[in-house]
Formats: sequence, C-alpha cells, structure tokens
Amino acid sequence: MSGFAVLLDEDQQRRSPAARDELLNAMLGRLRHRGPDHTATAQARGCGLGHCGLETTAHDVGERQPREQGGVVIVADARLDNRAELIDSLPDDLLDEAADSDLILRAYAQWGTSCAARLRGDFSFAIWDGPREQLYCARDQLGIKPLFYLHRQGSFRCASEAFALFAGGELQPRPHLPSIALYIVDAYTENGQSLYEDVFALPSAHQLVARRGMLKLQRYWSPDPWRRLPRMGDEDYAALFRSAFGEAVRARLRSNGPVGVILSGGLDSSSVACESERQRRQGHGPSQRATLLHFDFGSLECDETSFSQAVAGRWDLPIVNLDALSQDDATDPQLSRKLPDLYYYPGALLWRALHEEASNRGIRTLFTGFGGDDCMMRTGQELVDDLAAGQLRTAARACGLTSRPLSWQPWRQLLGAWLRRRLPEPSLEIARTLRSSPRGALLAPKPWQWAAQHHRDTQRRLRARRCPDRVSAALCDRIEESVQHLVMSHTDRLAASSAVEYRHPLLDLKLFELLLSMPREQRFVTGTRKPKPVLRRAMRETLPVEVYRRVDAPIFTSHLAASMSQHAALIRSLFRDSRLEQLGLITKDHAKRAHLAVGGQALYRFLNHATMELWLRQLD
Repeated sequence: MSGFAVLLDEDQQRRSPAARDELLNAMLGRLRHRGPDHTATAQARGCGLGHCGLETTAHDVGERQPREQGGVVIVADARLDNRAELIDSLPDDLLDEAADSDLILRAYAQWGTSCAARLRGDFSFAIWDGPREQLYCARDQLGIKPLFYLHRQGSFRCASEAFALFAGGELQPRPHLPSIALYIVDAYTENGQSLYEDVFALPSAHQLVARRGMLKLQRYWSPDPWRRLPRMGDEDYAALFRSAFGEAVRARLRSNGPVGVILSGGLDSSSVACESERQRRQGHGPSQRATLLHFDFGSLECDETSFSQAVAGRWDLPIVNLDALSQDDATDPQLSRKLPDLYYYPGALLWRALHEEASNRGIRTLFTGFGGDDCMMRTGQELVDDLAAGQLRTAARACGLTSRPLSWQPWRQLLGAWLRRRLPEPSLEIARTLRSSPRGALLAPKPWQWAAQHHRDTQRRLRARRCPDRVSAALCDRIEESVQHLVMSHTDRLAASSAVEYRHPLLDLKLFELLLSMPREQRFVTGTRKPKPVLRRAMRETLPVEVYRRVDAPIFTSHLAASMSQHAALIRSLFRDSRLEQLGLITKDHAKRAHLAVGGQALYRFLNHATMELWLRQLD
C-alpha cells in the first residue's frame, strides 16, 4: 500500500522548483494515511513526483521512492505477482530482492509503454521519462489499485486519491452533476469520470501518456471471451480452479508481517481463509497463522458466526469476533474534511473497527473474499442465451415456469428475453424509450435523462461487444465497466485510512481468465440451490462441511436499517436544506420522501441520497 502524487506543468517556468515542491508536499499531505512509514519527493524538468509508503512486503522494507534510473523516475503503488517471470525476462542482472518498483522501472526501460501488459498483480504507477519528456501512467487489469488525474489550467496532476489533486488551493473542486445522478441510481462506476468535474479515474487495464498539452489514453488489455477449455469432467475443471486459486492466494501471502482475513462465513471468504492456511502450512507466506476477523450480528438473521467458527475450528486459526451492533461510531454520518471521499455507507464504514483491531495486532495485510460474485454469479443474460441455443427446458426452469406455469411473471421474462434476441436494434431502442418514464424515479427530469441515456449506452455497448454469447459479454462488461469498480475504489480508501492493505485472491487475473474459459454451468447452474459449483467442488476437502454444504446467503438490510435509524435525526437534517435539491438533481418532493424514508422500509432506496448530501457538504 502506498500513495503517490505527480505534478506536471506544461510551462516549466510556471512555478519555481520550491513552489512546485511545496505544492507536491501539500498533495502528499492528503495521502499520508496511505503511507505513514516514509515520504519523499523528486523533481525533473517541470515534473514533480512524490511518494509515501507503507511497508507490507519484505521487498518494501528499505525501498524508497521516487526511484530514478537514467533520467527516468517512478512512483508506484504496486504488488507484482509475476516477479520471477519478469526477472527472467529482463536483461539486467536483477536479484530476487529487487523492489517491485525497480522491476516496473526495468520493464519500462525494456518494453517502453508496452510494459503494463506484461505485469500481473495489483498496481498503479507513474513514470516520468526525462529523455522523452513524457509521463507514463498505468493501472492494473482489474482496477484494484486506484489512480486519479486532472488536466486543468496548464497543469496535469495525478494521485492515488482524487481529493489530493486539489491540495494547495490553486484549483477548486467542483461536483460533476451527471456522475452524482448516476451514483443515486446505483450506476456510478468510478472507472472513468469521477464525482469531481474534470477529474477522471484512470480506467482499469488502461495506460495514459501525458506530454505538454497532450493526453493519450489507451486500453492495453481486454479479456478474451473466445478462449474455451476443452470439454472435460467436473472434477477436472475443479482441479484447474484449485490450482489457479492456490496460486492466487500464494502470491498474495507475500508479507513482512502477520496477515488477517476478513471472514463473513460465506463460501468466498471462507475459501480464502482456508486456502491461505493450507498454503502457509506448505511453507508459503508468514510463519504466523492468519487471524480471522469476524463481525457478530447477534440475533439478526444476517449473523454468520457459526460458519466462521467452523472455519476457525477446521484449521485451528485464531478468530476475533467483534460485536457489530455496538459499533455506533463506525456508522455515524459525520463530515470528514480530511478524507471526504470516504462516502457514507454504514455497511462498509463498519469495517473500520476491523481495521483498528488488525492494527492493534500488528496486521497490515487483510485478505477478503471480494470477487467471487463478479465471476461466478448469474449475469441476467442467461435466458437470452438459452433461448438462442434452443434450450427451452433450461429456460423454463430458470425463469420459474416449470414451478409456476400459471403465473404471468415467468412468461413475461421469457417474452422479454425472446424479444431482446429477435427484434432489430432500432425497434428495441424505441421500446426502451417508450417503456422508460421519470415517474417514480429518484431524480429530477433532466438528471433522470442523463441516467437513462447512460443505461442505454451501457446496453448498446454490451450488445456491440464481440463475444460468443450474451453471458460472456456480460461477464467481460462486469469486469471492465461495472459498479464493482466503485466498491473496490471505496474499500481501498477505507483500508488506506487505517494504514492497512486489502488483498483479493478471487480478483486475480489468471483466475478470471480461467473462469471465463469454462462452460457456464461450472460458474453458475440455473435452478440449483448450490451456487458457484466449481469453487465448491475445488474446496470440498479444504472447507468445513458446514460451509461446503451451505446454500443460503445473508441479507444485511436489517443491520443497515438499525444503523441508520440510530442516526435518523442527523440524516433527516440533511434533507431540510438539500444540496441535491439546490443543484437541481432532485425535486422538493424527492427531498421530502427521502426525509420520511429514514428509519422506514424505503430507507435503503434513499441511502445514496444521504451519501451524496454528505459528500457535497464536505466540498462547501
């Protein structure tokens, strides 16, 4: 985990080196939580680079960035998983102890702006190439590590967090209204345009070259949906998954201290916890056992404590059960002008208590189960593909027609899927326009039009993608464009605010490519009560039997409602003088409905309103 900032002035004479260094340090001041261990800056021909580091691997210890070689300077937030492959491929006589930033710098010297495609792991970085007078930036293929940039008033800035771009007071943050509208309706991705006007999140699998007055953005990797594994037995697919998953966990066990696992008790996080201990016993990673960190929700139906205890017992792992219902402060919607981009969301902010517990135990690296749902859950395009393939029985079972033949709902789903497959695109576009209506929407008419257009563009992009079927297209789109990028970006900032680093073995590039090449029924079986079959089979001997047989999934609405109701008065006050209403994003009626929803059944529907109200106040 690191934080970095870069300042490039188009006119080298615009500011003195001292003024540039002062501004650069102000930007780093807003990133210090990401790297409290050491901070440094460097300047070269109108470009300033700064870095603050958090040591989480043995290769981080003693590393100091910015690093320079032959007039080329790098700052990076990176953990590379293919270090051995890179060392063998590079002509320099590199040692196994070389820092990850050194490997990236040597890769750039060898392959130039093609180097990012050769890297595997979680990374974002910026390289100032003095001889060419250009800045080269890149972000990892799945968008785990963030990178934000701004080009305004003759200068280019980039940083690990967006708020750092406005340090020094020279540039003022302005809200980007279309992005706020998308956030309210759960369509904001933070994988492109951000909530700030003129500030962009470098999209995953993209690189950027900045020269004076010119920016060039380019995708360097895309998933290959046409690659298909040969037909084989279920156990053969499970063996392939088990090998790839073990490699993903093993690569992320590279740590210079104890690790923790955020354990819910579900299939994904339990698999990560069990596999990490299995790998440790084979000699990989730290010598200490991982500590399991779990929230106990008491009598609420979302409690999964019994499953987490089963994981701890299966592998004799220490477990810390924190009382989720007593964490009032963690969900308090107070303004944070120091870290305004930690959006108010009680379900995520609750994790700060886990971070504090980890920090008290000397843990800086936390494993999660994020990613399993992205790659191994239904996409909503299964019916279309089933009908196209003539698999009518599968389609009927999937939509519930076999169990409810007299119900209109399954017939409606089948008709909709058939129309999506058969009607020409102009007819579908007209149908979507006629069906859409701002009545009952969460936005005022104009912002609603922005959101509706975004939805149409998303659907058009999905249909235009060249893929063997709709499900593959949706999977690729989910990895490249989905709102999961917002979740990853926000949880990265949440972890960084407590100086810990998240690692997500199920969001591994090789693992995703493997799953994409498998038959659909290995990831998701229509009509089955046991989701993620290939993961379940692969981990059969590793998981406790209670988790392996588990088929239910918790719904945390009850805890969310309890959390927000504790702060109902403060949340209601946001809508008495609504910034969203003042900006024309919602109407007075929307504000009134949001006010009444707090603590009621509709509260979840208006949570995004409260989040944006708080965020806008932090910009005042």
